[in-house]
Amino acid sequence: MDQILYWNLQVLGSDKPGRTDAGYLARALAMTHLAMYEAYRSIASSPYRSYLADPPIPEPGSAAETAMAVAAHTVLTALYPQWTARLDTALQRTGLSGPGRTGGTAHGLAVAHAVLAVDDGTGPELYAQQGA
Repeated sequence: MDQILYWNLQVLGSDKPGRTDAGYLARALAMTHLAMYEAYRSIASSPYRSYLADPPIPEPGSAAETAMAVAAHTVLTALYPQWTARLDTALQRTGLSGPGRTGGTAHGLAVAHAVLAVDDGTGPELYAQQGA
């Protein structure tokens, strides 16, 4: 399963009435992609640099696919708490298993928390003030 395409669909499917503002959707896509990029980049030893000032370091043998899925899920549940049950089901449907799952899960969580910490938290409030 292509995690990037799969979680793109989850982002787009999460944008239901109440959060149809294009700015909020763009923010959700950007944060989700950053989390997946950082999760993959650090495990796959990508030559590309991190966008995080202090990126989490994965355990040896961590599964990149699991880290990407957990990072995306964690960011999305933070941005769309009303869709937690649906996103939990989406994560289960990825069917990720096998060696490195525990390390991948821990790394995905760490990356997502690092991405969420970079966000100053004004996104939704700013859009609400603008009448979105």
